[in-house]
Amino acid sequence: MKWDDALGAIAFVEDHLESQGLPVELGIFGISRGAGAAIIAARRNPAIKAILTDGLFSSDMALEAS
Repeated sequence: MKWDDALGAIAFVEDHLESQGLPVELGIFGISRGAGAAIIAARRNPAIKAILTDGLFSSDMALEAS
């Protein structure tokens, strides 16, 4: 799933921020299908505080997953 890639990238950034002693508060940006992945990832991860999307591509799968 597209959002699995997003969640993996988010986990990497979270680990980096934690290792630097920085707050784990993130924003996410997605275009088209990436916008859908960003929204789903944000719903699944409370560290994401801001979402910016452009041209959200919807599908039944994306709607059901959220």
